[in-house]
Amino acid sequence: MVDLAGMHDGLRELDPQPLSRTELYDRIADLERLRSRVDERLMAHKATLDSLGDAGADSAAVGRSVGRRSERQAKKDMVTARGLAEMPALAESLAEGRLNVEHAAIVADAAEHVTPEVAEALVKTAEAMPADPFARKALEFVGKHTSAAEAEERTRSSEPAERAGTRPMATARSRSTPASTKQPANRSSPRGDDAPTACGTTTAATTASPTTYAHMPNAGQMPWPR
Repeated sequence: MVDLAGMHDGLRELDPQPLSRTELYDRIADLERLRSRVDERLMAHKATLDSLGDAGADSAAVGRSVGRRSERQAKKDMVTARGLAEMPALAESLAEGRLNVEHAAIVADAAEHVTPEVAEALVKTAEAMPADPFARKALEFVGKHTSAAEAEERTRSSEPAERAGTRPMATARSRSTPASTKQPANRSSPRGDDAPTACGTTTAATTASPTTYAHMPNAGQMPWPR
């Protein structure tokens, strides 16, 4: 059994004050590797907690209560823990200090969009650069490895929204069309025999159907052309 209390005491005794610049560089490098090792063990414990399948609190809830994590960070750690459990090469690289938990979180997030097997190819890239340029590389990687089926699904899901977006425009155009262009060419006049037309001629007597304009306000006073 590892003596965690002894580790706490040993770290407390590390005094940076008497060290030279070179010695400080070396000490910082050692502590960075140690932190990566601690992070890997922490995530392994969180992943094990989430795999219990009982009714207890998950690692995100524990992270908030014990680690005082924000809700966003606690959920992000949960994804990272799951990714490390699914990608042994990533877990090993973190444990050895070849990358840090920021890199691990980026790879784990990429695995959520592709697969752990595909995302694990990012480990060597992560080891070669800081986390911020690696995040851009990972984004490009995910874009290239997104399956054609997923791309097609995104296209299909966007089509209804695009079609819906054109309908109001079409409706607006139809509403803006002048009323005179919508009237039937051979409409019957409701005003009886020999009603004058737009050309000044007369038409035969025609009786309008009682239901033709029943649904319109002021049906008997429609503004026919004179």
